[in-house]
Amino acid sequence: GNLLITSLGAKLFGYDISWWEWFQAGVIPGVLCMILMPWFIYKIYPPEIKETPQAAVMAQKELDILGPITKAEISVAIIFVLCILLWSTAIWTKLHPTVVAMMGVLACVVTGSLTWEDILGERTGWDILIWMGTLVGMAGLLGKLGVVAVFADFVSQHLVGIDWFWASFIISATFVYSQYFFASGTARITALFSAFAAILVAMGAPIPFTILLFGLMNSPGCTLTHYSSGVTPIFFGAGYVPQGTWWRVGLTISVVSFLIHFWGGTLGMWLFGIL
Repeated sequence: GNLLITSLGAKLFGYDISWWEWFQAGVIPGVLCMILMPWFIYKIYPPEIKETPQAAVMAQKELDILGPITKAEISVAIIFVLCILLWSTAIWTKLHPTVVAMMGVLACVVTGSLTWEDILGERTGWDILIWMGTLVGMAGLLGKLGVVAVFADFVSQHLVGIDWFWASFIISATFVYSQYFFASGTARITALFSAFAAILVAMGAPIPFTILLFGLMNSPGCTLTHYSSGVTPIFFGAGYVPQGTWWRVGLTISVVSFLIHFWGGTLGMWLFGIL
């Protein structure tokens, strides 16, 4: 989702979000959610089993079966860390994220961690590449042809008198809870990001803030329903949580997550000078 938002934002507004900008906007809500959300979910929907002393023993047995770390695994770990470093230092190296990703893939091939047959066999990856590239291209054309601007102007007329910051809160909430009508976050972004982002920019919101805000809002709606993101059907399909419970707990989680992401993200962007 963040990748798609970055691409659409660059197409619509000509602004490329850097790795550091993502980090600055997301570090506060990310840390807060990592600390608070497990505790919060534990309180509102406690597990039936609260102690698992055998888990460590089971994990050790599985590690013994896997055996010692292999040369290929070491290579992939090093390449991964180097890619993260290159992404995070792009403001100095001027390397585009796509270039870094290609360098990482090529490094995996050169070291033998991946073969060309492995790459060709990634049917899902090639499928995503084709349809996401098409969506990004179409969104760019909508921006160039002025369709998004016309729609944004029409909607912004109905928000006259509202400060752009509070409008961003309203639009963010609308964006998050529209997830009830979509089967994935990517589908929601494709349908709504361009129009909603254009509305906020037309009302005076800074472009970096707008793009990053929707990146932050990509997370709170993921737990709303058992079909609201790509992974939730897998978890729901395990059969441990009834559908009604999922919707009830998911809604509660989403409210807390939304408030943390909006206010925490806004605080981070303000502290780091983005806002």
